Amino acid sequence: MSVVNHELDGQPNILDKVYALLEPLLSHGYHIALQKEIPIGGGLGGGSSNAAALISWLNEFEALGMTEKTRMALGAKIGADVPFFIQGGTALVRGIGEKITPLSCKVPPWYVLINPRKLLSTALVYGNYDRALTRTLTPGPTPRRIRSGAVGENWFKPVVWECLPELKSLEAWAADSLNQPLFLSGSGATVFISCDSEGQARQFTALIEAQFPGYWVLPVSIK
Repeated sequence: MSVVNHELDGQPNILDKVYALLEPLLSHGYHIALQKEIPIGGGLGGGSSNAAALISWLNEFEALGMTEKTRMALGAKIGADVPFFIQGGTALVRGIGEKITPLSCKVPPWYVLINPRKLLSTALVYGNYDRALTRTLTPGPTPRRIRSGAVGENWFKPVVWECLPELKSLEAWAADSLNQPLFLSGSGATVFISCDSEGQARQFTALIEAQFPGYWVLPVSIK
């Protein structure tokens, strides 16, 4: 496998794990060229979504006949959030990622993704979060606001803000200049602003790029 124009080229990748698991079932050998479009360590599930896409594509191309449940079980062997990307859509995810409940809630149609071009290790963020706890947390019922599809709540935020103070500054600027809250994606370092329309997303993108010229900024639609 090769990773086009990227520092990952020549290194083991999550797609190698997928291929190793499925190789005994395949009738062909494959050369995979991966074009990375989002930052590594950005909290956007880039690797996991790549793995989910490869599992689903090989299942269809090779006519393996795996059901969605089987593909999700296979994905769980690769990474905790791979099953979510196999199922897709808006969902409530629990456990270590294997318990997925679809949500039929309305969410904003457009978002602006922002990354200060910094990589945050998931292990580092989880470790810092655990050390910041003053008591052991026991999982309880999922709050109603989460089940209804509330966008943006993320308990990692104080930890990530401590690791990357520039995100705290970006949050203050977004509140003052855009009158918009800033949300954290996954364990960071990507943050996002939700938008009501494509026009608003592109307007915010231009303003952010002008104010923070070194940042990676991308307007995206969920449609």
